[in-house]
Amino acid sequence: MKDLQEAMMLLEAWQKLVEYIPQKDRIEAARAYAILIDELHLDQQSLEEIKDGDHYLEAAINDYYGDEGDDDESYSDYNENEDY
Repeated sequence: MKDLQEAMMLLEAWQKLVEYIPQKDRIEAARAYAILIDELHLDQQSLEEIKDGDHYLEAAINDYYGDEGDDDESYSDYNENEDY
């Protein structure tokens, strides 16, 4: 339960901060945030909650943990014209 509360707090903080990050820098910022998330040693359910809440964090967390799949496609989904 504690992990899930932390996950929701981290997601909420990210969603507020990401508005101030230029579009072109959001992937790199999400990668840095994924490192912070890893340092908290959240359980898998909490990680999934975070990933479900934001596409940038989903791609960054998948990349950080080396998840196989369509990471490259996830990154390509973000174009300069997207209004997050």
